[in-house]
Amino acid sequence: MRKVILLLLALVAVFAPAAAQHHDVNESMESEDDYEYNRVRNSDWGFTVNGVFTKRLIGIDQHLLVDMDSTAAPWRYPHMVRGIGSRNDSLMVTENPQKTDGGVKIGGLKVRSLDNFIYQKKNARFVTLDEIRRDRFPKLKGRCIYMINKFFIMKDADLYKLDPAFIYRVNKVSSRDIEGLEKLPEFTIIRVFTATPHNRFPERFPE
Repeated sequence: MRKVILLLLALVAVFAPAAAQHHDVNESMESEDDYEYNRVRNSDWGFTVNGVFTKRLIGIDQHLLVDMDSTAAPWRYPHMVRGIGSRNDSLMVTENPQKTDGGVKIGGLKVRSLDNFIYQKKNARFVTLDEIRRDRFPKLKGRCIYMINKFFIMKDADLYKLDPAFIYRVNKVSSRDIEGLEKLPEFTIIRVFTATPHNRFPERFPE
């Protein structure tokens, strides 16, 4: 029995580091689709990066994020939230949404919890899904729906902000190429893949 236990411990020591290497912080949101995010969280949790409202962090390289509350200059209220949606609206949040009855409305979302981060990257900029479409497919016209990685964006697509340097590739698919949709009015699916290990090295990280 003692030899068996020692053998198991040896196997754990060999495989644990390899398993750890396969885990990446940018994969932490891969199991949470936009529908579940909106339904389960009831749109009550929002994020800012460098003061810009990003809705979620799925389009942001999380290796470069630092929680503002852990810095020498933590988030304090009142504070300006910038870059809301495609119009880049701004909103002065006067107090912590958690202490406000009903939270605060940001771009149509009722946000009751706002997590704020600093992006450790010079000259960082963030783009909307529609800006990605116009940049990658400038001649594309008509209706579009969006996906980030393997999930459809069900609502508030305009509020998502992504780091363009964290985008691995972008595909477009016509609805006419999808069996069962080919007879419906045409629309285009824009699929944005972020630079996670699963997307860059799919053969090494099978789902």
